[in-house]
Amino acid sequence: MNGLVPLFRDGAGGTSGDPLELAGPTPTVDLTALGLLLAPPALLGEFIPRALWLNVDRIEPALPRAQPGSLPRAFRPPLRISSPTSR
Repeated sequence: MNGLVPLFRDGAGGTSGDPLELAGPTPTVDLTALGLLLAPPALLGEFIPRALWLNVDRIEPALPRAQPGSLPRAFRPPLRISSPTSR
């Protein structure tokens, strides 16, 4: 996992943390992506910002997973208290 640094992929499958590196010799701005960034703040919660360059995609980071069994054990006492059978 690379923390909060986004990774990008070009059409040939190359990856980099710098989207301009992947955009080719003449980078072209993706006007749809630029429009989403300039939209009202309400849209930023609905659309994940993507690369501003054509033919460059943002790689979604893998979400960390909890260890098997750790969450159920953590939730047992609160669930037991709120269970209708425990009253």
